[in-house]
Amino acid sequence: MTERLAEVGARIDGIRQLGAVVNAMRGIAAARAQQARAQLASVDSYAAAIVAAIGQALSLPPAIRPERPAHRQTGSALVVFCAEQGFAGAFSERLL
Repeated sequence: MTERLAEVGARIDGIRQLGAVVNAMRGIAAARAQQARAQLASVDSYAAAIVAAIGQALSLPPAIRPERPAHRQTGSALVVFCAEQGFAGAFSERLL
């Protein structure tokens, strides 16, 4: 009976420790979410500046645009933004 009581006590302690780790992770996640929300205005402003710059470049008359070499084929480009760190699993690898 004492062994069983000790085993149950050890499990309870382990669960308490796990709870402390989970609470710490929640705190870190909340802090990062708050940081991200604080940066949203800057990201929106940056995106608007990029949109304006691309719009200006596309509206240039052909004479002002830099000439492309004749041997190159023109086509389209694809810009892909992927996860900076590996927390997204294999998501970036599947995209590429």
